[in-house]
Amino acid sequence: MDIKEILQKEGITEHNALLGQGLLTAYARVSHYEAVCRNFQEKYGLSFDEMKLRMESKTNEEDFQEEEDFIDWEFANVSLKWWLERVKELKSAA
Repeated sequence: MDIKEILQKEGITEHNALLGQGLLTAYARVSHYEAVCRNFQEKYGLSFDEMKLRMESKTNEEDFQEEEDFIDWEFANVSLKWWLERVKELKSAA
């Protein structure tokens, strides 16, 4: 018995199977990036926007660890927003 037959036997369409897998993947990514953002927020006691302002206002100061953290945080923040949009799209495809 192949996958298609198993899904049909269980009353699951290919569309719904793919949609379910897509949502599982998207929710896992959202959860991951939320955790990364939360860790940085707790570490610095600032929201991402507050940290961005802090980094933009620095002149003649270098804190390589903070700069590296900010780059990672910015990536996680952008990725979180991207995956949240994918969740919306997948939900509307149902």
